Amino acid sequence: KAVVSTQSTGKVEELTEENTNLTNQIKDTAQKVEELTEENTNLTNQIRDTAQKVEELTEENTNLNNQIKDVTGQLDELEGDNNATVAALSDKLQEVEEQLGTEIGTVEEELTTLRDEVTRRNSAVSIVS
Repeated sequence: KAVVSTQSTGKVEELTEENTNLTNQIKDTAQKVEELTEENTNLTNQIRDTAQKVEELTEENTNLNNQIKDVTGQLDELEGDNNATVAALSDKLQEVEEQLGTEIGTVEEELTTLRDEVTRRNSAVSIVS
């Protein structure tokens, strides 16, 4: 009976030690699960924040692209207006150059006539003298 009791006591001690080890492993595992759960929560929050930022930046990018399209359209219109203005000014300049050429021709004819008249009068004055 004493041998059985000693064996039983040894077995109980062995099982108690194993139970303590397993209990400690469970506590360690529970602690690790808690840490990983907290880390997972933090990462999930970071992912949510990043997704929100991506959504905001996508919206901002869309708005900027629309502004670029608007400005490009305005530039195209201004370029068309500018080309039309340049063409109109070019036509007007050519018209003024032609008119100026005609007026210069008229003035040259008048100068020739006046020179001839001055020459004729000078000749008449010379003859009279």
